[in-house]
Amino acid sequence: MKYFLFIAGLIMINSGVSQIKKVPTEHVQTAIAKKVTPETPKGFQLPEGWIFNIMQHYCDSLKVPVEYIYDVGMNESGWKNPNDSNFIQGPDYVPRETSHGDLQMINPTWRIWAKRLNLKHKNRKNLLIACIAYQRYCYDIGGNWEKARYIYARGKWKPKSQWTKLEKRFMNKMDFEKY
Repeated sequence: MKYFLFIAGLIMINSGVSQIKKVPTEHVQTAIAKKVTPETPKGFQLPEGWIFNIMQHYCDSLKVPVEYIYDVGMNESGWKNPNDSNFIQGPDYVPRETSHGDLQMINPTWRIWAKRLNLKHKNRKNLLIACIAYQRYCYDIGGNWEKARYIYARGKWKPKSQWTKLEKRFMNKMDFEKY
């Protein structure tokens, strides 16, 4: 299992994840420095919860549709315990597992983005910040939110005709026309 995770990390790094150039890190650093006071969403209304206030703030700062991030989180984790700032993955959380947080970021990607964004501790808030910034990066590569979602999950885009059953299943859970 260790070798699989190591190889998966190398694949992510070699597929361009380590070549972070387009990320608006100054926006992330500005957002991190500001007090979190979310704007009122237009149209889509987030549920109540501490994590959603954080999400709204960073989505606004990085120009990522909050509904998109919410839907990715529903797809990945279901947004469990939204008022628990210490919650990372659930009662069975083990730090050695492969993906963490509401948006299920894998360890190699977390290490790259934590360093890039100067995030010192792996906690729910920082995982969310890194995931939103990485989603923005994926959007900058792919040019739309459907491609961003696929790149986020798989490392690089491939045509729909080449998707596996699993990829079709998780990609078809979201309506990309609304972002």
